[in-house]
Amino acid sequence: MKGMKSILKLSFWGRFPITVAVLWGACVYGQAYSISGRAFNEAGKKIGPVRIVLYDLDKRKVIELETPSNGKFKFKNIPDGNYTMNVYGEGGYGATKNFAVSGSNISDVNPALNPNLDQVQVSIKNMENGAKSNWKKTPNAVEFIIYRDNNEVGRTSETFYLDAVDPGQTFAYNVTAVNSDQSLGTRSITEYGKTLMPIPDNVTAEAKKNIVKLAWDAVKDASAYNVYRDGELVNSTSENSFADFKLKYETKFAYTIATLDHQSEPGSKSANIFVTTHPEIAKPKGLKAKSGENQVMLNWKVAKNSVKYYIYQNSALIDSAMGLSATVKTEAGTENCFSVAGVDQYGSIGPKSDAVCDKSVFSAPDSIVVSFDKRNNHLIKWSEVEGASSYNLYTNGKLQTNTEKLQISLKSLKWETDYSYYLTSLTDDGIEGPKSSDYTVRTPKIYIIEGLLLDETGDEKNVDQAKVFLYDSLGMTLLEEFVVARNGKFRFEKEIIADYYIIRAYGNGSGNGGDRVQVINKDITSLRINLSTEGLRPKVWVERGVEQLTVHWSDVPQGKSYNVYKNDRLIQNLVGDTSYVDLEVAPGVPTKYMVRTIDIYDLEGPESNHVTEKASYAPPELTLAVIAGGYAVEGSGRLVNRYVQGRRTTGKTIRTII
Repeated sequence: MKGMKSILKLSFWGRFPITVAVLWGACVYGQAYSISGRAFNEAGKKIGPVRIVLYDLDKRKVIELETPSNGKFKFKNIPDGNYTMNVYGEGGYGATKNFAVSGSNISDVNPALNPNLDQVQVSIKNMENGAKSNWKKTPNAVEFIIYRDNNEVGRTSETFYLDAVDPGQTFAYNVTAVNSDQSLGTRSITEYGKTLMPIPDNVTAEAKKNIVKLAWDAVKDASAYNVYRDGELVNSTSENSFADFKLKYETKFAYTIATLDHQSEPGSKSANIFVTTHPEIAKPKGLKAKSGENQVMLNWKVAKNSVKYYIYQNSALIDSAMGLSATVKTEAGTENCFSVAGVDQYGSIGPKSDAVCDKSVFSAPDSIVVSFDKRNNHLIKWSEVEGASSYNLYTNGKLQTNTEKLQISLKSLKWETDYSYYLTSLTDDGIEGPKSSDYTVRTPKIYIIEGLLLDETGDEKNVDQAKVFLYDSLGMTLLEEFVVARNGKFRFEKEIIADYYIIRAYGNGSGNGGDRVQVINKDITSLRINLSTEGLRPKVWVERGVEQLTVHWSDVPQGKSYNVYKNDRLIQNLVGDTSYVDLEVAPGVPTKYMVRTIDIYDLEGPESNHVTEKASYAPPELTLAVIAGGYAVEGSGRLVNRYVQGRRTTGKTIRTII
């Protein structure tokens, strides 16, 4: 969340660590509230201890804790928003509960847990080399199937799995147990995980006077970087460089850098890099000027830490001197203003001496261009100001960052918000010039899509245990998912802008095949999606063969696999194929086939049409014997007896006159 800093404090409650996220942004930008309640079992009795994992709408883990034995819990400093709470208890008890915080404390969040010994209880640990899932072994389990965003990514007989995904994205994880009889347990409650952003490489620090300039290699998919000085956060920047101004002279500082991911959460800090600011160059004093013929003689006192001096005429550098005096040629009759500045052993220039002149500053960039995608990312570009050492970018009146480049990319900005930008130019001393004109741009508005799933009779009350998925306009990228618990209701509300979307729903052997919706300039609140078993009912036909039958069926996009039935008995489960060759058939015997689709929840869809067919016999293998006979009637041909022996038939004699 842009502009929000998370302070994580680790304490311990009993045997388990409790991670409490104190949302600083909630205190600055809005009120925060407390959420409390107690866990109960299916009989309405309190249950505990239980493990609770709380996620916000962005799938960010807000808190994870274990309650005492009475099952009571209380969350503090929770800002307005929508949350998902996963609750786990001993003995296979588990539940998921969604709730919203809107302007007040909530004291009656009382999840009801149901026992399910075949359901794996998963916990996720985000690591720099991947998202690690851990769980306890369920009874009779011999193997476990791991799913990422509803796609199988691995199998293991262990009780942990490390998914080495790229950082910069949060994934939904589930685990299903495979029992010793090859039956599948209930899919686990969805937990979310990600890979932490890597530590930036090649961090460098360079001191100049009381300024430290930091630089590091850019990290792919980083949203920004945190800069820490002596362990304290001093700035967050979207650039891979930062200048720390106005530090204490001749002082040693330790800097570290951490990469922020798509949820503005930092990864591990880089190793300390130490740098010491230079000794302060004293301001020269006692400058005197004596006029001469077409020249001016200058002299001054020693300035501490200076090895030479720069001489300025009307603010322009005209010469340098190793001593404490200089002679400057001037045009007769012109008025000039002189000043002197010390230069140290590092080539840094100190402050100028007093002079009857104004210190100049650089003008601001005269053109600012802000380009943005259809989402909440801005690219700010501007023209170069000749001589300026760097630029300050301000967002809504506050300093955003300092950079020597001519562009800055800002990511993950707040939706439906006006952002006003202006720039200033800086001298080598960090002196700031006047501000540029303001450039204001607004991020897009986000909307809500909500509606009902209807069964084949048009009744939403019969739809439960379904899951609804929101995809982009191409149907390739999964944007959001929603579990329908009852009454067929679903709701999407995360980063939905004006665009086309595809909604797919599955569950209980029904599906919709994908409905296309368009969000224009308002919420969609009365969407109706009709589910049909026909969407999961394949069409079957059978191809005859010699002593075999080939079963074909139409592909069902929503199906994960297919069950093939022969004479009402399951004979095969197939993944990725739409045909099956049955070699175990007797020729001439009627055999009945039908196919059922298996959806992503491992539920069977409706029966296909039934087809009955017979396999063909093999062709006979003929043996021909010719036996010469006598003449039949004088003048007719010779009588020939032919003897034919088939593979499965008795021999026959055929009489032929030739």
